[in-house]
Amino acid sequence: MLAFKTLVAVALLVAAATAVEVVEIPAEELRSEPAAFEGFPAGVPKMTCSRNAKDKEFVNRCIRNNFQSLLPAIRNGGTFGLPNLDPYHIKDLALKVKTLPISFHVSFTNLSVYGMPDGIIRDARSDLTDDGVNMDIGVTFPKLTFKGIFEFTNGVFASWNFKGRGPFDVTFLNTRATWRLSGKKKEGDTHMTIERLAPLLPYTVGGMKFWAKGLVDGTPALDDVVVLMVNRLWSEVVDLGKPIINENIAEHLTALANDVFRSVPYDQLFPKNSEPMDGP
Repeated sequence: MLAFKTLVAVALLVAAATAVEVVEIPAEELRSEPAAFEGFPAGVPKMTCSRNAKDKEFVNRCIRNNFQSLLPAIRNGGTFGLPNLDPYHIKDLALKVKTLPISFHVSFTNLSVYGMPDGIIRDARSDLTDDGVNMDIGVTFPKLTFKGIFEFTNGVFASWNFKGRGPFDVTFLNTRATWRLSGKKKEGDTHMTIERLAPLLPYTVGGMKFWAKGLVDGTPALDDVVVLMVNRLWSEVVDLGKPIINENIAEHLTALANDVFRSVPYDQLFPKNSEPMDGP
């Protein structure tokens, strides 16, 4: 996703393992890409999306198709200097959960996220100017898997104190979200700086499968019981995690977006001239 460094212990985004619909764009609407447009990985279908084109729906389709082409191409980092995206590695991540009757601190180390490059871009809505960009991007992920080491501290459930540490593996199915991207181009700068990429609407999840060991320190026999309960109550667990994830995901998504936007000048990604040129 998401992209997007990510979350943990609960949900993210929706889709099914269906084929991606490719929107056909008339040849006369396409521009030949500038010779200097080297930011996209070689061999990836792409077109430049003119920011002042009269047909705004064409611009949105253009952006959607480019993002869709880009996702699988940067699975291993691509030409943007990005880290490996499948799996995407997060060294550590810490969250604080407080939703009565339960509260705890949880940290994750050696976190690996699988499935981000398999995302499906459903749609894009954009407002492009000479010095700024606002964009809503609908994305779905057929399957997202998180693996790593967790550690609970300061855990309280009703009047019971708990802690735990061990490996975990959680998979989310049919996950769906809409993200809002906002950025500005500073005077004299050729690249866009993304100020924020964050969830716009609550994400939805179609299913979840959870496994972990060491959930209750000193009582390993409870692991299977807790895992069974979480898998049976997965929808409630996902809902519990939504506000926590939304608070923590924006910083990581924004950093990833800037890695891309700082690699290609804004005028090459979204040129001002909207007159069609010959070529595909």
